[in-house]
Amino acid sequence: MQAAPVVVLTEDKETRIERILRDYVIRLHEEFAQLYGQEQGDQLYVERMQRSLLKIQRCLGPERHHEVQQLLNLGLQQQMQGGQLDAHRAWIDILLSQYYDPMYHYQQNKIKDRVVFTGNHAELLAYLSSNSQANS
Repeated sequence: MQAAPVVVLTEDKETRIERILRDYVIRLHEEFAQLYGQEQGDQLYVERMQRSLLKIQRCLGPERHHEVQQLLNLGLQQQMQGGQLDAHRAWIDILLSQYYDPMYHYQQNKIKDRVVFTGNHAELLAYLSSNSQANS
């Protein structure tokens, strides 16, 4: 694996925000409600989200962590009170642009000589299809 060719899947930020919202906010909340019932599921879900953010506190730094924590708490409050999800997008955006993307760029830079393709989902499917036909 250390020498394998690498493909990099890229997506615009809005698409990534919506995917994270769907997978880590909507679906996770639904799973907790199904497993534990609505009331206990809500409480455990909120605690899980807050613990998850706490795990990266050191990497974010105190000011950024506090900002994201406030936005997360607002998002959770609005979600629990009325099912509103819009506030979640703000903290997701910050984590993507200020935490995950720099980490991904750092890691990608270490393997840049092995990257054989970079593109979005449709471009990647076309690339893989053309390569599988060429290798047949």
